[in-house]
Amino acid sequence: MTKKNNIVPYIYNAAIRFERGMRAYYLGDLDQAIQYIQEACLLDRKNEEYQVQLAVLLTENKNWTDAIDMLEWLLNRNVQVDTCQLLLTICYSNMGQEDLAKIYADKFVCTTARHEVQALLKSKNFSKDEVMREFLLLALESVELNTFEGITRAIVFMKRMIEIDDTNFAVYNPLAHAYICIKDYAAAEKYLFRLLDKQPENIQGLCNLIYLYQSCGQKEKMEEIIKKVEKMVPIDEADRLKLGCTLASAEKFERAFLCLKNIHRPEYRMRKSYSYWMERCSAHLKIILSDVECTFP
Repeated sequence: MTKKNNIVPYIYNAAIRFERGMRAYYLGDLDQAIQYIQEACLLDRKNEEYQVQLAVLLTENKNWTDAIDMLEWLLNRNVQVDTCQLLLTICYSNMGQEDLAKIYADKFVCTTARHEVQALLKSKNFSKDEVMREFLLLALESVELNTFEGITRAIVFMKRMIEIDDTNFAVYNPLAHAYICIKDYAAAEKYLFRLLDKQPENIQGLCNLIYLYQSCGQKEKMEEIIKKVEKMVPIDEADRLKLGCTLASAEKFERAFLCLKNIHRPEYRMRKSYSYWMERCSAHLKIILSDVECTFP
């Protein structure tokens, strides 16, 4: 009776090579781990788990070029997109290619935020109003982080709100402002134009447009919008605060002062923006704040 030879099947078994690779990794032998898992990938070219793990190990071993080749290959096949984007961010950052690192960091944040949106929608049978409220809360929480990643997440949530209901014009201003913060001026202008097409006297939108043109150095367009808002007398104190701060930032101190001095509600007067621009206006106009009486312009 002849014995069955198990040597060849053992050597050419991808699962065993992968297992050996992971064992080597846990024992701290990263080079050996990479070799085994590369062999597993060659033996089973369709196994995405092996391929992603190889990309992770190449990144950890600082084989940046090989890792990038593997990660871009995986991305083109839509395999574990968020993981690939994060690892590409790490690779390009370590190679000193900050522009590419920033692009993939942005994509990673957007991908994870979309996953969060999908999980939220699947978790409960929300009504439309409840969905909008949940997205708005997530957006506000993200903006409060005051980071590029936080603002990018907020944009994802607010864009989803507009996809659900494009007549929800209250979202357009914070969305445009978020785009201005990350210097995507074209996107900000697009959403402000949509808003102002439906609500041409929306003070918040006009002020954001002034801020946008001021930020990107388009002075002629900025002055054109300023001429329009200078004639407005907002009744709502939130609009009054926004207009006053915007005009002051554009050095229209006299008109800005008239807006700001007639704000009465304490929640607006306690804001840093109010204090800062009120002091700037009074200093420029040589007005003592304690002598100011509130009268509507």
